[in-house]
Amino acid sequence: QDILYKNSTIFKPLYNISPLSIPTFIINMKRSIDRREHIIKKIKDSGLNNFKFVNAVDGKTDLCNYKFKLQHNNDINIGEIGCFLSHSNIWKYIIDNNIEYALVLEDDAVFHSCFNFYINYIMQNIHLYESYDLIKINNFKNIDNDICLDDMMLKVGHIYNTSSYIISKNGAKKISELKPNDNIIPIDDYLSQITQRNSISAIATKFNLCNQELRSEYPSTIMGSKQYNNLES
Repeated sequence: QDILYKNSTIFKPLYNISPLSIPTFIINMKRSIDRREHIIKKIKDSGLNNFKFVNAVDGKTDLCNYKFKLQHNNDINIGEIGCFLSHSNIWKYIIDNNIEYALVLEDDAVFHSCFNFYINYIMQNIHLYESYDLIKINNFKNIDNDICLDDMMLKVGHIYNTSSYIISKNGAKKISELKPNDNIIPIDDYLSQITQRNSISAIATKFNLCNQELRSEYPSTIMGSKQYNNLES
């Protein structure tokens, strides 16, 4: 049975599954085998059929392989740096491989019952949103002064939670031109920063298509990491 949301938007349940061919990149650390196996099980019910795992940059072992700079007076941990570089690697891949739109997921993503229906809707009607660079598909911390775009979307000035979003090739290019790896802060703070400066334009769904696993049951691989500034050089 369909579920009525409070604004009368109908949630389509997962048994109405259509194939989703949007290129999908799932960020996952090599050592996080259990997380990879778990999301593979969840993907079976999502309709996603064009996905690949991207090796996350492990803040514990991989930072020495990258050139990067932190924003001035930025207090950040090694997990947050690894997360930022992981997303940055995907943006570069999108550009290099001429991918018009891609779905980016972190490996703790949870698909809501409306996910398949509305991702299909977004991609079939992408012309309605082609002037926007990034579409956040969770409504984590969407705020009251976000601008209502239509029955489904809000124009947002902050991007909290990068566990699930669609990004265009043009959006990836715009970010790349800003040399993101020379201005590292936590990834959602960075995307919020460049959105507020109108360097990119972002929208978000009014309701969750995707969410994250509960922290109590699925601890973050980023929170609690060592502070980068406290590491010995």
